Amino acid sequence: MPKDKGSRTKQGGEMQTPKTGLGETRGATGHDRNVGRFGSCPKRPQRQLATLRVTALAAAVLLSLAQAVTLDIPDSLYANAGDTFDVPVLVTGQVGRNIIAADLTIGFRDAVLSGTSLYRLGNAAQGWMVMANPFACSLLVAMASASPLVAGDTLLVLRMVVDAGDTSRLTILRARLNEGQVPCTTSAGKFYGFGSGIDERSAARVPRFALSPNPACGTVKFDGTNPAELVSVSGQRVLVLRTGSNDVRSLSRGAYFIRSPGSSLLEGRVILVR
Repeated sequence: MPKDKGSRTKQGGEMQTPKTGLGETRGATGHDRNVGRFGSCPKRPQRQLATLRVTALAAAVLLSLAQAVTLDIPDSLYANAGDTFDVPVLVTGQVGRNIIAADLTIGFRDAVLSGTSLYRLGNAAQGWMVMANPFACSLLVAMASASPLVAGDTLLVLRMVVDAGDTSRLTILRARLNEGQVPCTTSAGKFYGFGSGIDERSAARVPRFALSPNPACGTVKFDGTNPAELVSVSGQRVLVLRTGSNDVRSLSRGAYFIRSPGSSLLEGRVILVR
């Protein structure tokens, strides 16, 4: 009786397994013993490979942060209302990075500060070309040079004007080095403005008066039964307020305070804008 070619045969007392056409042996189940070697990867190596990729990505991110250049503005800057003051932009980690271009956008409260186009180069950017463009609540700075940044702690110093005795964050809203090719991190600073003869903490008391709108432009509406006046941050009376609409177009933009005539107690604040 002919034997089945696909079945095992016994020769010389040993069980023989037929060869496949590809020279591979098949087991009793007929499956290729090498499918794990030459077929799809087993699940465990796949998981190990994914873990290695995540670890490598995390290491690359940490290395990038460690090598990032840092730009920051000091956290404690002070000046009086009406004065100009300097805002230094500090830099670290720039040596060896071949940085030849920088673009910055610095944001602030336009009711407190105004930017100017004046600047002074820092010790890390001597000989660089700089263009500073002031806007209502931001200052745009473009810098470039044929020579890269060198060792030093200051990129540049910007000149600003204090419009009102109040506080304002000085935030680097945008920073690009070499058109974004060099990683960069930033930190914000803070400005404290003071007015001569004015204790601004008293303005936080419960007011007996009200001005609207606030901020205001053109006219303000005064609600109050007692006489009141508007004073500047230096303590000078600039307007006697009357119940109803008051024309403030002749006043400069900035912060003003409400007080009773002859009193040093501030009972409210209004911001005038243009």
